[in-house]
Amino acid sequence: MGKACDNRQRCVDRRRHHYSFVFRREGGAPPPPTSGPPFTGSYEELEDPIKVKVVRDDKDFAMYFSRSVIPYTRGAEPSAWPSISAYYTHIGLYGYRADVLKKISKLPQSPLEKAENLEQLRWLQAGMRIRTAVSDSVSIGIDTPADLEEAQRIIKNNLHG
Repeated sequence: MGKACDNRQRCVDRRRHHYSFVFRREGGAPPPPTSGPPFTGSYEELEDPIKVKVVRDDKDFAMYFSRSVIPYTRGAEPSAWPSISAYYTHIGLYGYRADVLKKISKLPQSPLEKAENLEQLRWLQAGMRIRTAVSDSVSIGIDTPADLEEAQRIIKNNLHG
């Protein structure tokens, strides 16, 4: 993928690192960034509503986030979907300037946000663009007591070899 530069010309080698950038949109504040690692599990794991999925365009902007499996792979059994289509899960790592955070915090909840219970849909529905980056490593979210136990197990194993 080569080098990527933000609007201040700070560059990173995207082949080796995971970064999200904030780009200016015409006539407005920069959008919040997010990240999405490629999904490599089974369909059963993919359909878990705790794992938020993101569909991205060719320029790495988010098109939609969902708790459902997106994209829908027409004409194939769901169990085969992960081997046919590219799926990305959402980490939820954001970076904001203070003025952007103030603007976002004043937006009313949108119908899409209420339907999926995903705050980033509020920003998309308000016309903001969300830049994504693909992570080289898979992360775990801590959304349930079982997730916390798994994270504690991983930390313990990493600290004690």
